[in-house]
Amino acid sequence: MPCEFLIDADRRLVISRGTGIFRYDDFLEHMEKLGPDPRFRPEFNHLVDTTRFEAFELTAAQLYDIGSRSLFAATSRRALVVSSALQFGLGRMFSSIREAMCGQVTMVFRDVRKATVWLGLPQDYDPSSLGEPTRIGNEGQLFATAHGGGSVGTPPLPRSSP
Repeated sequence: MPCEFLIDADRRLVISRGTGIFRYDDFLEHMEKLGPDPRFRPEFNHLVDTTRFEAFELTAAQLYDIGSRSLFAATSRRALVVSSALQFGLGRMFSSIREAMCGQVTMVFRDVRKATVWLGLPQDYDPSSLGEPTRIGNEGQLFATAHGGGSVGTPPLPRSSP
């Protein structure tokens, strides 16, 4: 999944987004790139836009691990923006784990405007003025299910023929 993040230091915000299929390795690589970025501060809030993901290929153990790890401080807020009922359910599972394990508040939204307002940003906030995002890509990697369990989440969408 190609993934990217933007950091708006003036608004104390990290924006993460991606396309394609989200896998456990994508999360690990995202943390690996974001953590040492000199613009990043753990107390920043986090807007995660999942609306362009086609699928999530994660085991239950991986979802739990993702929910249990955070670079962000307990005082930071995280808003997940989703586009389907299944994404909403996965987001709620993630937020429950994150709150229990890290003490962080995570809310799930279907509308990016409502998410930005909840994060204390203007309703018309537009991150496109921030310049080029930091890209993290591992498109084409194969996914192996860990712990022998099946994946949770949305199935991959069929690819259209040229």
